[in-house]
Amino acid sequence: MTTGSKVTDLLAIARGAAEATSERVMDEVRAHLAAIVENSQDAIVSKTLDGIVTSWNKGAERLFGYPASLIVGQSILLIIPPERRGEETEILGRLRRGERIESYDTERMRRDGTRVAVSLTISPLRDSAGTIIGASKIARDVSARLAADRALRDSEQRFRSLVEASGAIVYNSDAQARWRAPNPGWEAYTGQSFEQYRDHGWATAIHADDRERVMAKMASSVEHGVVFETEARIWHAPSSTWRHQEARAVPMRDTEGTITSWVGTATDIHARREAEEALRAADRRKDEFLAIMAHELRNPLAPLANTLEVLRLDQVERPQQREMLDIMRRQVGTLVRLVDDLMEASRIARGMIELKLEALPLTAIVESAIEISRPLIAERGHQLNVSLGNVALMLRGDRTRLTQVLANLLNNAAKYTPPGGRLEVNASHETDWAVLCVRDNGVGIPPEMLNRIFDMFTQVDTSLERSHGGLGIGLSIVKRLVELHGGTIEVRSEGRGSGSEFILRLPLAQGSAEQERTSARGAAPPSRRVLVVDDNIDAAQSLALLLRTMGQEVHVAHSGLAALAEAASIKPAVMLLDIGMPGLNGYEVARRLRAEPWGRDIFVVAVTGWGQEDDRRRSREAGFDEHLVKPAALDALKKVLTHATSGGAGRPDLATNP
Repeated sequence: MTTGSKVTDLLAIARGAAEATSERVMDEVRAHLAAIVENSQDAIVSKTLDGIVTSWNKGAERLFGYPASLIVGQSILLIIPPERRGEETEILGRLRRGERIESYDTERMRRDGTRVAVSLTISPLRDSAGTIIGASKIARDVSARLAADRALRDSEQRFRSLVEASGAIVYNSDAQARWRAPNPGWEAYTGQSFEQYRDHGWATAIHADDRERVMAKMASSVEHGVVFETEARIWHAPSSTWRHQEARAVPMRDTEGTITSWVGTATDIHARREAEEALRAADRRKDEFLAIMAHELRNPLAPLANTLEVLRLDQVERPQQREMLDIMRRQVGTLVRLVDDLMEASRIARGMIELKLEALPLTAIVESAIEISRPLIAERGHQLNVSLGNVALMLRGDRTRLTQVLANLLNNAAKYTPPGGRLEVNASHETDWAVLCVRDNGVGIPPEMLNRIFDMFTQVDTSLERSHGGLGIGLSIVKRLVELHGGTIEVRSEGRGSGSEFILRLPLAQGSAEQERTSARGAAPPSRRVLVVDDNIDAAQSLALLLRTMGQEVHVAHSGLAALAEAASIKPAVMLLDIGMPGLNGYEVARRLRAEPWGRDIFVVAVTGWGQEDDRRRSREAGFDEHLVKPAALDALKKVLTHATSGGAGRPDLATNP
């Protein structure tokens, strides 16, 4: 054998080996591809140009429910809904033209008759000569995606409907708060076009008095990346008026936290603002009504109270007469307290309470409160036990208001405890607090009322048979006054018939106590020349009678002009002057009096049915030295007469006439 033939043989052997190796590789590739197709989650199907299924993978079995043995050799129309079979004709036509179809969204039918949303990708299959002989199709279940799309569209529609229903303007701006798209809501509201409001041109639609504040707020929000919130008056083109809008915008951030845009809303709140103003106006009218009502009630109460004091001072001897006198005094006192409570509640609600703070011994507050409550406690036949401990506790508070608080608690305990009951007042010391407990063995408080007992107009007993009276505002006043002093109050009760306990905590004063002023209570005031001025003849005469019983020289006038003439003639040391008189009212009388050299030293006291804080302010400005509310308490009158001198005096502490 020649060398050439040997080489030829070797080459043939090598070629055969290479071809065998290549065939094995191709077999492996085909097996790998077949495995991929078979195990794909998508349905992979092949068919002829007549629509006959030639292959069907596991994914197709899972998606459509047909095993390969039942559908290979069958028409693909088995899985196409009747109304969609025209799609197959269209698809086959495009395949014959050599087109590839991608992302064709449609519906197909499962073996059980249910439908499934699919996305199809269809490619033409060619033989070795390049002739199209069929198609391969990949079908992917897109039910979840379409459901999510529908949910998103529904959500967007609901949001859009909500915004439209709310009447809010929705806007979108860039990172610098420049609007970057037309806003139909804004245009419809303000009449501004996109060209007018883009960038920051929209600010011209804001009221000039609000514009600088809104722009500064927006600049701050952009600088610090915080939520933008404001309220301003915006021009409303349809009505040609300025209307209140409430605006809010939040920053939108990318994954790195950088602000990319702002999304916000502006809502018309004009109706709400008008409603709030109407409520404020109604509240003002209510306060005015209460003031007028109190004034009208106090006018007839004043002569009644004065006359009863005169009768009491006359030392009536017949027991039956004394008993009737006590009944009348108690009932008039109840009416006075009801009127005072109404006015006090109104003042507290409007924040018109001004405390006169001083260092006070706790014992003085307790003694004053007990003195006020003693008649009611005695009337009910209660036993009162007082334990103030061995330590002298000093408070910093308003003497009048703290006395009012404790007296209210004692009166409540007396009223809501059956006759012959037991009342206790105990004091103790807890760190920086003085603790006062007012305890009784009375009717108690139901558990469901404990959290409401300090609410305005709350009544524990709302039955028609209740005999305790009151408007249900006393404890609300107590709580507010205690809180104004920086203290707290709580209530405890085991329920009906178990009594109740009110625990009052007040901050202790720092340092030593101020020296107490000498009390005039119970002492006879020095005799003064007093001019009583009131257009209500009964009120003037009864007050004059009471003062004469106290040893005073009394003159009476029934008008402002008569008062000035009488004062010029007799030069009184004290003038008790009504305010609400026809013609020349009390304010003007006081101003004219102070303008006269002889009138500057007269101690002028308002005795009036007008008792609101604004009335007291006006009386001070007009030149009054003091302001008493009708009916003036006997102790308050004694203090006025004691402190009044021909040279003028500082205001006495009228603790019994707040």
